[in-house]
Amino acid sequence: MKAKEGMQHGGTHNLMVKVERDGKVLTDIAVKSKVKHPNGQTESKMMMKMGDGYMAAYDLGHKGLHELMVLFKTADGAKHFIGVSYPGKE
Repeated sequence: MKAKEGMQHGGTHNLMVKVERDGKVLTDIAVKSKVKHPNGQTESKMMMKMGDGYMAAYDLGHKGLHELMVLFKTADGAKHFIGVSYPGKE
């Protein structure tokens, strides 16, 4: 989501995720995020806990397709990956 004025935590957009299993929120996990920008450069950040979810801020304000990835490991040792694309318009 585009960061509201005063809510920018190091970028123009805040990536927020909530991880659930069987309808229960998982909160004791390590969550990392990575963005591949339209110019091919990448940056990675640990996501910080925010309520029931996790958040990281990135600059996605420039034009082109951004690939956002989230990786996390659950208590059972299983590794998980999700990804989405975001079309920067500015």
